[in-house]
Amino acid sequence: MTGTARGAAPDEGARVELRVTDVNASGEGVARHGSFVLFVRDAWPGERVMARIVRRRRSYGEAVVESRLEASPDRVAPPCPHQPECGGCPMMTLAPPAALRAKAKRAAEVLRRLAGVAIPIEPVIASPASLEYRNRIAFAVRGGRIGFHAARDPARFVPVERCLLAPPEASLLARRFAGRLGAAGSWPARLELRGASDGSRWLIAASGPGPVPAAARTAARELIAARPELCGVVALRGAGRYSVLAGTDGFVDRAGGLPLRVGPTGFVQVNPAAARLLYALVAEGLGSGGAPPRRVLDLYAGAGLA
Repeated sequence: MTGTARGAAPDEGARVELRVTDVNASGEGVARHGSFVLFVRDAWPGERVMARIVRRRRSYGEAVVESRLEASPDRVAPPCPHQPECGGCPMMTLAPPAALRAKAKRAAEVLRRLAGVAIPIEPVIASPASLEYRNRIAFAVRGGRIGFHAARDPARFVPVERCLLAPPEASLLARRFAGRLGAAGSWPARLELRGASDGSRWLIAASGPGPVPAAARTAARELIAARPELCGVVALRGAGRYSVLAGTDGFVDRAGGLPLRVGPTGFVQVNPAAARLLYALVAEGLGSGGAPPRRVLDLYAGAGLA
């Protein structure tokens, strides 16, 4: 501990030694300095770290690790080279079994704290894939390059070649479209890719400030001609409105064996393989215990089957 008494809330800039005991919903380690709660970036339960306070609030503070005095046995090297700078996948440095346990524990705590119920959480059923599973991903665009806003500094743009959470086609199509428009201008500022469950079809939804440049239609037509998996490119105009730049404005996918139209707006599950596991569990539950229910409520599920 440096520059602050053990029982006092540390000031911004202070260096403190901490023992991490938990994980919060944002994937940050939770530690205490006396009774003061600190959220520590890139720190896992069981780790002892020397940390620096970067933000102090009335009831909690935020800290970054300056040195790791004891590392968790569950710490792993992230498979993505952009992870440390991007920060969008904080649990990528935690071994998958430990991450699942942390999520289950968090779910139980939220139910107990917010709903006042103590429900035992069954072991989490893991997704069949931890990488290349997302069928929807959004990139920021700057100077003809794709990337992300850094999680720890949203004003900073982190360029990437590809994001490992989505199939490689998503990054490739976004990179090609942004590159065709070049570094001039501020449109698009954002590209959202939506793909079919089997990765055979993709849709690009582009957005940005000001009018859509004429070059965007040419770039869209050229990219669709060069990449047959791309079925369309649309320009989002806010409040669910859009215009088609080239191709179509969506495609029909199969969700749980049923057709589901995927367009540039609306919500569908981003992990098709995990969604299929969910559908199977629901079907199993509906088919057990005698006669099936006459009415089922599908709440907060976007388009349904989502």
